[in-house]
Amino acid sequence: MINYTTNEQGQPVATFTGTLVSVNPTTRTNKNGTEYRFGIISFKDENNESRKVTTNIYEKNFQLGMKVGEEYLTRTTKTETGYFTQTSHLQNAGFATEDMFDFSKAIATSKVDEKEVAKEFAQ
Repeated sequence: MINYTTNEQGQPVATFTGTLVSVNPTTRTNKNGTEYRFGIISFKDENNESRKVTTNIYEKNFQLGMKVGEEYLTRTTKTETGYFTQTSHLQNAGFATEDMFDFSKAIATSKVDEKEVAKEFAQ
């Protein structure tokens, strides 16, 4: 499942689960001084077709124990110059949806009057 949002700059963002296929052993440093690595992830696109793309993995995330073959939270941002894919060390289970729960079974609760409760405890 792919979830779509926009970021603070108004750019479209797709969030999905990607399976880590490989990781480059060489680290690089971006203009902010943050180390990262390139990797390859596979995922199912909107048409349920398997795809592989290059992704950026921050070195601090990679050092938390990312492993080839595992699924991780991945985001692709559409920018003015193309698409930027980044994979986190966090695993992605997807978001809860309405069809997963039957909230009609929830027990209705009433708001308790704090003054009445205080009177009961004072006795």
